[in-house]
Amino acid sequence: MALFSVAPMCLSDESIGRNGLANFKKLIGCSLLLASLFGQAQPIETAVADTAASIKKTPCPKGEFKDFLRAYSEDIRVQQAFTHFPLRKQRLDLMAEPEPKPVLESLRADRVKYPIFPTTAERRSKSLNLRIDRLDASHVKVSLTKPDTDYQVVYRFSKAGCWRLNAIEDWSL
Repeated sequence: MALFSVAPMCLSDESIGRNGLANFKKLIGCSLLLASLFGQAQPIETAVADTAASIKKTPCPKGEFKDFLRAYSEDIRVQQAFTHFPLRKQRLDLMAEPEPKPVLESLRADRVKYPIFPTTAERRSKSLNLRIDRLDASHVKVSLTKPDTDYQVVYRFSKAGCWRLNAIEDWSL
């Protein structure tokens, strides 16, 4: 009886994909709940705590900013551990009159969908150019652009112990 009432909720479109970490936790919880019905799982609190603990234990990538950015782009755990929340995210409202205007959001961790920065392979496959501008010793702006298009996304990082992403600005039209 319990299996039939829980399975539809766990397998619905709502349980995957839209709300990042919150849905990831829900998906893990549903999987563990279903597995526990068959005696195969640890308690859900332990599984979620283990996931959160592994993110907290992620070490700060050493070296120059380029080394940090390489690790950040290639590892979702590094992105989760070294993103400042609330994350400022700006996009253009293309329907605004008389011209597009910036719209700013502050995203909590559970509203961020990972990965939030493309991998080297993804940047290569999409022909994205990466430019790093060091604004000062503790602030860096990373711009991703695509030639012959209006694609332009800026990622702002600041350093306080370790580098952290603190803003994304999507200027694409």
